[in-house]
Amino acid sequence: ERKVKQLNPFQEKTVWSYRRTSPSLQGSAVLLHFLPRSIFDRIIDGAKQAGLHVVKILPPTLLLERQVNHLPLEQGESTVIASETGEMITLVCAQPGGKLLFGRSVHCSWREDPTRVVREFNRSVLYAKQQFDATVQRLWWFGSEDAVSELQSQMDLTIAESPVKRSPNYWIEEGLKVPNRDEANLVPVDLQLQPMQRVIGRVVTGALILFFLAATGTMVRVEYLVKNERQDAADVRGQLPKLQTRQEELSQSVDALEKRVKAIQSFLNSNPRPVPAWFFAYLGKVVPENLVLTQYRASKQANGWQVQILAESGAKGKPVPGATEKAFKSILENGPYHMNISAQEKKQSPLQQFTRQEEKEKENLRIKGRIALPKSEVEKDGGPAAEGQ
Repeated sequence: ERKVKQLNPFQEKTVWSYRRTSPSLQGSAVLLHFLPRSIFDRIIDGAKQAGLHVVKILPPTLLLERQVNHLPLEQGESTVIASETGEMITLVCAQPGGKLLFGRSVHCSWREDPTRVVREFNRSVLYAKQQFDATVQRLWWFGSEDAVSELQSQMDLTIAESPVKRSPNYWIEEGLKVPNRDEANLVPVDLQLQPMQRVIGRVVTGALILFFLAATGTMVRVEYLVKNERQDAADVRGQLPKLQTRQEELSQSVDALEKRVKAIQSFLNSNPRPVPAWFFAYLGKVVPENLVLTQYRASKQANGWQVQILAESGAKGKPVPGATEKAFKSILENGPYHMNISAQEKKQSPLQQFTRQEEKEKENLRIKGRIALPKSEVEKDGGPAAEGQ
């Protein structure tokens, strides 16, 4: 910093950058670039007013140096390339392969003071010899064509026109090819990154706003849910006494029903089953239409009931048909009570059937049999005989 202040050619604050060059006879060397701070600030402010952002301010020596690679130089040859840059003459001394020795920008003009321009060129050639032990044999001019012949007449060097094509936008086009991070760029990195920083700041701010809104919405939602939960809890607490009272009433009702069920079960277990009445009701459903039931008797036995049935034909004066008797007995045997008809009633020998055929046609139908109960029901049933007529 102290050396830069000592070499500052201006009487005001400046912005500066530097580039490393080929070592001189005295050691390592650098090329310093200075720009008055006031001019720099006016450029930055003017760009802001136009809605632009400055990312590069490049010294003309950097752009002129780029022509060295296009010159037909011999190996190890030192050369100078010069050009008019506004009201100044800029020159660069370099070697093939982009080896920069030094560069200068002198406040003079070929049109206004050609003599001084020639003097500055000679001083530059002498400086290259003294500081770098480099002998300059050719000077390349990048400017008006008429200057080449006049320079040749006043200098001992070979003066040649630069083979690089001139155009009104040459300096702009070359400047765009230089990376923003080039060390010669006079715009600081933090100033280059301001647009990106602003974009990142907007993105971060937007993200924070969205996060705040989401957090606020979540908080409101949670508060709403908590409020509803509290209200529901309060409602439940208010209904709890009623629910407890209702539970007690239902419990009492269940106890009462259980007592009734036990009482009915006890009654059923302690009373005999009315099988005679059930069977009599069953007969009313299964007696054939052409029979009339005239007598029914049921008497209790050890493990069942002895049943006797008398019936006559529905047609007065006519005997009970054999088919009707057979069908009626089949119903009694295969029905739900599974009546066991006495053998003497169920089966007769052919001789008995023949000898009693006439009597059977005159008699009423008589059926005797037995209804057996399951063993679990034997002890429950009992009582007097039941009969009907």
